[in-house]
Amino acid sequence: MTNQYHAPIFIGDTIQHLPQQEIDGEFVSMHGEMYYRIKNYDAMRPFFMSIVSSSDHWLFISSTVG
Repeated sequence: MTNQYHAPIFIGDTIQHLPQQEIDGEFVSMHGEMYYRIKNYDAMRPFFMSIVSSSDHWLFISSTVG
């Protein structure tokens, strides 16, 4: 079974099967600060988010780079 979000990868005529990875998130503490870690984020579907602050700062986040 190929990954439904990526084109199949071939070596010669042989299709390569990527391991199915479960996407999971959890809070972790590092140096006294709490962070949210997403395991296997590279297996997530592409996404785009727009984040706005109260001080007129805008941030655009894309999972597929620029």
